[in-house]
Amino acid sequence: MLRTVTSPAWIAARGWVAPDHGGACFAGVPGTIAQLLTGESLREPLPASLTAGLGARCERVVLVYFDALGFDLAERHAGHPLLARAADEGIFARITSQFPSTTTVHMPTIHSGLPVGEHSLYEWFVLEPSLDRLIAPLPFTYAGDGQPSLLSDLEPADLYPATTIYEWLADRGASSVVAGAAGNATSPASSALLRGSTQQLGWLDVEDGLTRLADALAALPAPAYGFAYLESIDTLMHKIGPGERQRSLIDDEVSHLLDLIQHALLDRLPAGTLLLLTSDHGMTPVSPLETVYVNVGEGAAELAAHVRIGSDPDRHALAPAGSCRDLFLHAVPGHVDDLVAALERRLGERAEVRRTAELLDGGLFGPDPSDRLRERLADVVVLPVLGEAAYWYTPGRFRQALWGQHGGLTRQEMEIPLIAAHPRA
Repeated sequence: MLRTVTSPAWIAARGWVAPDHGGACFAGVPGTIAQLLTGESLREPLPASLTAGLGARCERVVLVYFDALGFDLAERHAGHPLLARAADEGIFARITSQFPSTTTVHMPTIHSGLPVGEHSLYEWFVLEPSLDRLIAPLPFTYAGDGQPSLLSDLEPADLYPATTIYEWLADRGASSVVAGAAGNATSPASSALLRGSTQQLGWLDVEDGLTRLADALAALPAPAYGFAYLESIDTLMHKIGPGERQRSLIDDEVSHLLDLIQHALLDRLPAGTLLLLTSDHGMTPVSPLETVYVNVGEGAAELAAHVRIGSDPDRHALAPAGSCRDLFLHAVPGHVDDLVAALERRLGERAEVRRTAELLDGGLFGPDPSDRLRERLADVVVLPVLGEAAYWYTPGRFRQALWGQHGGLTRQEMEIPLIAAHPRA
């Protein structure tokens, strides 16, 4: 039985947003897709009050995973014909990201149905307990060590969920087609997360890719599922930031992608198909020039002494897990309170410093976090306030060079859209 948890008061006090596990949260999207296609439950779906207008079943469902399209950015484009049509005839609603508000959290969820508390891959850099080292799950490398693959030390099947949504659907007679940038198609992550899909399409051009996805989905026997991943807005905002000065460039790209989704995908889909569009997180402005490196400057040596050393040959600290918006640190056993105190002295009002045990108890990773997550999760997390960044500096390995980032609990990071539309006859 699932535990009932109450969101910690400090989140609301800051005006931040907790993930709505069991409610209007990204974690419910795979369950809704499965229910629409098969009538069976993969995992807990989104609330019926949110999806009632979609009907009980669909012959085909296609999901566009629009990386970094936070709700505020989607709302800014509410006048676009696709979104206006969704608001009028389908769904244009606000839901929450999971926490941390990162792509690493949401990719395993959308491809397996498992929430972060079960699949345990909670950030770009995380501890792999079997290696006692930090790894980057999506590129499948050691953290900070560039391109060499983990394949000599770890199998993708040891890291990613054991069953995918595509395998689950196939067992119930539903086919699937997955599309995205060609460079992602052959990665170790894709080999594990897309296992069981009927067809995979790699594109060099988004318009061509969406067109081929629409045609492939139409050619599959019903029930059928299509998936597309769009990453250019996330890449752009990381590079230039999401601020006012960059607004026109970002808005132009969002409008262009919405045009393509409407004309290359939705308008080509057969009757009986549902288009869903959602995201994994929003984006906040940060500055490489103003990032606080917690292990640099006054008190740094004392603070670093409380951070555990990993098992890599060079004896690096197990840091940084997470990002500059949610910096997770592994404490030396017995030093958690000392590390929290040192971080609070270092950061003051610029960040919330919390023991991750509080986050587990407060339901931020869902009502029943797995042992696997508990083994992987760091002991302390730093959550900077809006506009701030806190990170760990290691020459040649880790520095903060981005102007836009995500991972925290601010409204801008945690609120995402759920958009649904049907093709017109």
